[in-house]
Amino acid sequence: MQWYPGHIGKAEKELKEQLKLMDVVIEVRDARIPLSTTHPEMDSWLGNRKRILVLNREDMISKADRNAWAAYFSRQGMKVIFANGKLGMGSTKLGRLAKDMAANINIKRRAKGLLPRAVGFLTTIDSNLWLLSLNSLIPIHNIFSMIQTGLSVT
Repeated sequence: MQWYPGHIGKAEKELKEQLKLMDVVIEVRDARIPLSTTHPEMDSWLGNRKRILVLNREDMISKADRNAWAAYFSRQGMKVIFANGKLGMGSTKLGRLAKDMAANINIKRRAKGLLPRAVGFLTTIDSNLWLLSLNSLIPIHNIFSMIQTGLSVT
């Protein structure tokens, strides 16, 4: 007998539907355990979408660990930002990177003869991280936020 709570299946379905509409995904993970604070299927769900990986709670890891994680995720082609959501550290860099990614999407659209459009952003956050920290971290008002309740592997 397989036990899989209905609310988790529902959250996964809603997340996958929202991901189809998004151009850029901002994924917030815990810097102390970044491989454990994401859903195991997230990479396959994202496909070729652009991703900004925010590793929150940077104040709780050593510089050596920070450098090692930065190198690890950079080798995988991810844009990584270290942040401290309680202090708002990292928000300027995140805002700048998000705006750059949005501009690049519309540059490609213009090159194809298409009109520019609003760029869709989705923020995913592990259920163990505080939304309050996320709100102080991300100053962009048009980001659809969704908490991955129950989607973390801890």
